[in-house]
Amino acid sequence: MKRLMMLSLGVLLLTTPVSAGEKTTAKSQSMTGTVTAVNAGSFTVKVKGGERTFATDKSTVIVLRGATRKMAALEADKKPAILGEFLGVGNDVRVKYREMGESRHAAKVIVLWAPAELYARK
Repeated sequence: MKRLMMLSLGVLLLTTPVSAGEKTTAKSQSMTGTVTAVNAGSFTVKVKGGERTFATDKSTVIVLRGATRKMAALEADKKPAILGEFLGVGNDVRVKYREMGESRHAAKVIVLWAPAELYARK
């Protein structure tokens, strides 16, 4: 079977998940830019007009070409999938998010461009 071009996966993160009881009526929005920082529970994207930080949790989905191999390698090594394994500084991304009070929660991150070494087999 041909390689899968895209893979959606939930990323396990070392962060406190957004409260299950928290309801939001905010519409889903999207933003495109370049990743400037990646932390355990968030990442920052440079966009026109400045930088925006997005919170993540275990429900955040990352879409990345070639992630099938990376995910298989992590599972083989019995390592958890963390944000930094799939998202790196310099990646061009499209983020679908919701405003939640003072913060932005990333629901889906589509990696538009990433260096091959980010998801290559090691």
